[in-house]
Amino acid sequence: MTSNTDEQHHSSSRLPPDDDDESNKIPGSSMSKTSFLSHVMLKVPSVDETVQYWTSKEKGGTIRVSREKSAAAADSSKKKNAHDGNDDDDDDNDADKLMSAFVELGSSASSSASSSAAAVASPSVCFALELVATNKKSYSIGNCISYIGVSMLHQFQIQNANNINQNNDNNKNDLLLSIITGNKPKVESLSKENTNDNGNDNNHDEPNGIPVKSCASAPGDYLARFALQSTKLEETCEFYTTILGMQVKAQDETMLCLRYNDNENDDNVNNGGVPTTLVFDQLIPTTSTTTSTSGTNGDTAAAAAADSVAAPVGLLDMGDCFDHLAIVTTTPIDIIYQTIIQNNLKQQLQPQQQSPSGGVKQVPIFMKPTNMFGKQVLGLIDPNGYKVVLASG
Repeated sequence: MTSNTDEQHHSSSRLPPDDDDESNKIPGSSMSKTSFLSHVMLKVPSVDETVQYWTSKEKGGTIRVSREKSAAAADSSKKKNAHDGNDDDDDDNDADKLMSAFVELGSSASSSASSSAAAVASPSVCFALELVATNKKSYSIGNCISYIGVSMLHQFQIQNANNINQNNDNNKNDLLLSIITGNKPKVESLSKENTNDNGNDNNHDEPNGIPVKSCASAPGDYLARFALQSTKLEETCEFYTTILGMQVKAQDETMLCLRYNDNENDDNVNNGGVPTTLVFDQLIPTTSTTTSTSGTNGDTAAAAAADSVAAPVGLLDMGDCFDHLAIVTTTPIDIIYQTIIQNNLKQQLQPQQQSPSGGVKQVPIFMKPTNMFGKQVLGLIDPNGYKVVLASG
């Protein structure tokens, strides 16, 4: 396995340019030091319940931006239910329900910052979960989200702030030791009885059924990892390093860890410690289940855990939760777009120019450069089928 140290860096450009012309260089060569992982959009049946989970005193998250359902929209929904013969008292409170929210845990080296109504991350804010309400009747998280990793350092600070076990110095020392060694801590909120074999929190289940793990992490973003499943680790590595300029921090046959440069970015890009690591776990080819729920009236996936269906063996099930990853970059979006178009044409006409590992094949583009919320955005699709949105910053 590749060492997961800050000093070890891998080339962000694995396909050498044909010549010295800057226009022929792949995007990753320019994005490596101008970009950061901004947020992930997750669609959930209840934004309120999900926000409550992440902003609880155990998790210590904060809401960066939120948007409530308008009174007009609530009234329209109430009239529609009345027309359909549905008498739902919850409609009276629809105007108070959150339709979307950005939630972050903060960083050990940064202060909280505000964002515009467009909710496109500014350089000073941490990695966030963008939560968007969905009313899909049959809701499933699928199997594509492996887990969300929360920093043990953050958990220690939250416990200290909440005066948990304040008179038990041994437990505090155990937690500090676990941060250093990476072993499971013995403190109450992360004890063996309260976690399953994967290190997930059993007492405070994420309301949508997304696994949440404790992760040993250097000082930096407290949302230490966001992990997805992958069936194409090699192609995934090529895409995120060559096209998007991320660096490999750890890798073996079952896992890939990627980040943008730690504390090496331009002055206008987040330098608040170690940024969030994007993890891809090799999807194990075994029968899995996907949790479903009605997705209405605030019902969540966790509430319907017993209602599950078998997923195809060894195949990714995208479900209805994960929508896209968002990356903010100061590299001009038009330049990234043009170089990707050139790469696609090159791969179409000269496939033999690919790297020995297979190289970056044609990159699907689901959204051409578009002005949105005062930013220019570009939408790509990675080798696993995940959407990745690049936004100017």
